[in-house]
Amino acid sequence: MLVESVPFWTVDLGATNYIARDRTIFVESHWILKGTRYIFMGNNAFITVLGIGTCKLDLQGGHTIYLHDVYTPEVWWNIMYVLVLL
Repeated sequence: MLVESVPFWTVDLGATNYIARDRTIFVESHWILKGTRYIFMGNNAFITVLGIGTCKLDLQGGHTIYLHDVYTPEVWWNIMYVLVLL
């Protein structure tokens, strides 16, 4: 559905937050003091949040989705929770 194949997003049925690893896709963001906010992952691990912002996703057909309150922790993939697609 995305116009560009990069960055890839993983749709996760169990996710409760948006997570983006690539800060270049943010239209606005701000840093958070390291060690002040964490995300609990499905494997029972906690990861440190580095920042929060808004991402813009350009879809086929000229549609655009803005994801707000996207976290940027130290992860290897982008995660989108399913509710955004409904």
